[in-house]
Amino acid sequence: MKRTVAAVWGAVCIAGAALAIPATTASAGSPNPITVAPGAPQSYSGSVSPGWTDPNGPPAPSALCSSNANGTEPCDRESVKLASGGAPATDSFSLSALVTFTPTDAAAQNCLDIAIEDSTATTVLAHQACGGSGATVSASNLTPGKTYIIEVDSDGTDAAGASAQPFKAIVSSTATSASGGPTPTPYPSNPFTFTHEVSVDVQRGDGEPDLAISSNNQDLYT
Repeated sequence: MKRTVAAVWGAVCIAGAALAIPATTASAGSPNPITVAPGAPQSYSGSVSPGWTDPNGPPAPSALCSSNANGTEPCDRESVKLASGGAPATDSFSLSALVTFTPTDAAAQNCLDIAIEDSTATTVLAHQACGGSGATVSASNLTPGKTYIIEVDSDGTDAAGASAQPFKAIVSSTATSASGGPTPTPYPSNPFTFTHEVSVDVQRGDGEPDLAISSNNQDLYT
């Protein structure tokens, strides 16, 4: 009896853990998730269907994003982990998403809504409404080590009956130093290398440059 109770309780715990997984982590983007560091952009692809009128903009209702497969829902969410890439923690970090697409048919959507959100997809950090192909959205003052969400939605102007709209996104990051400029690339431990002197006189065995000091230690010749 004790074993049966323990088994049932374990099943309940596992089921509870499964239910606790936030639906916002689901996405049709591929690959998903991705990790982006300054100077190391990453890309992914996704697809969204028409249908949501998008009255208030993102974030879309989770039900329209969590089950998106092959563009069957009007919302796509991509998980993006922001890495420091070796930049100092005192830098100011930002994320940018560039979205490109080609309309699939005459009734296809001519613009998409793009947003950068927090990890729970409840707070919008940056938003581009009805962006055409090549639209970019950027969010600043972000924290490296945290995960953010790139949400791409069908726009309210989408024509009814349009096919699913594939898109590609390039996600990049920058780190800006406290002085206001970009974080400089660290120098290697020994950035300089030297070669031997170039021989210019085989009789004297000297090279260029050839330096000599007089016997009185006052005059220098080259």
